[in-house]
This record gives sequence, C-alpha cells and structure tokens, in this order.
Amino acid sequence: MKTATGTTVIKHGQLIDGTGNPPVADAAVVIVDGRISFAGPVASAPRVPPDAQEIDARGGTIMPGLVEAHFHPTYFDVAELADLDIKYPVEYVTLLAAANAKLALECGYTAARSGGSLHNIDVWLKKAIENDLCPGPRLAASGREICGAGGLMDWNPEHLKLGMEGPRSWAATRSSALWSRASWPTCWWSTATCWPTSASWSTARGSSRCCKGA
Repeated sequence: MKTATGTTVIKHGQLIDGTGNPPVADAAVVIVDGRISFAGPVASAPRVPPDAQEIDARGGTIMPGLVEAHFHPTYFDVAELADLDIKYPVEYVTLLAAANAKLALECGYTAARSGGSLHNIDVWLKKAIENDLCPGPRLAASGREICGAGGLMDWNPEHLKLGMEGPRSWAATRSSALWSRASWPTCWWSTATCWPTSASWSTARGSSRCCKGA
C-alpha cells in the first residue's frame, strides 16, 4: 500500500474530527505526502501549492476513516451456513473477497480486522492490498479458523477442518496459522454459537479467550 505524494485539499464540508470536539461547519483538510497536516476551519487552513489536488465534499461530512473490528471479506450473499465457506470454489471466493475489500474501502472503512476464513484467503488478501494489487482497507488477517470437535466449523468437509484432534493438534495448528503470516488465530471452542438461543456475544467470547491463550 503506497503512500500518496503531493498535496490534497478537501473542502466545502462539515468536519467531525473524532476527538469529541463540536463539528466544524465550513472545514478543510490538508494532506501532504499521505499525512494529514491540517484539519479545521477553512479560514485557518494554510496555503497550499497551486498544483494541489482539490476534493469538493459538496456539503457532506469529512471524517476519519472507519475501522471494522469483525470483517469477513469471504462472505457473500449468505442465506445459510453452507454459504459461508463451501458454496463456491476457492477461486471464486477469492475474487469475491477482493470485491468485498474494495466495497469496504468505498464505504469509508480504511482499516479492518479479519474474523477468519477458510483457505487462508484473508492472509493473502492482506498481502494483495499492501502490494496495490487490489484496493481495500488496511487489513489485520487471522487466517483459517481453528475449531474444536463439535464446534462451529465441525460441519465442514474433513479436508477443511483444523485443530479437532485435541490439545496437541490445537497447538500445532495455532503455530501453523501464525507461521502462515496471520496476525492471530481465530478459534471456535464449542457448539454454543450454533444454538438459536445462544447469546450474541458467545462467538466473540469464544474467539478472544482462545486467542489470549495462544
């Protein structure tokens, strides 16, 4: 992911700077070589070179990029569990992931934390974004999900399962996930998340506990 060069000015919009300060009605943001050098009232903005690129906010809101803390770029048009990972071949899912990353960036998300995927797609999507092969948010990738026996991913075909043969298998799988350039492993430790009556926080709870143990 290359840093922009030159000067860019965003004007004619309301600024919300994310610090808790009141919105600035007539604001400007000045970006120099990919770094924000000024954000505030347009009347206080510094002079910029005559060849600076100008972006007209057209009365909209200027705000910091959003961060998606639980992002599955490989999910697409999900109607049932089978749609999550095995409905389409991995080649097609990879293309869908690239399209979803582009869409996330266009929707204002400039950073995202991957919630895991089969086939290690998220890890390589991160690399593709960093190398400017496709547009997308800065991505922290967790790679393939690790699952306990009877866990959330246990219904998948045998060749797609990871870490279901006990503690030693979990440890080896965790090391493999980190070795494959994942930022952290995502772990499903029980079947709790599969039940209709399960609490909405059970997936995050199960994942975070295992990751802390890793």
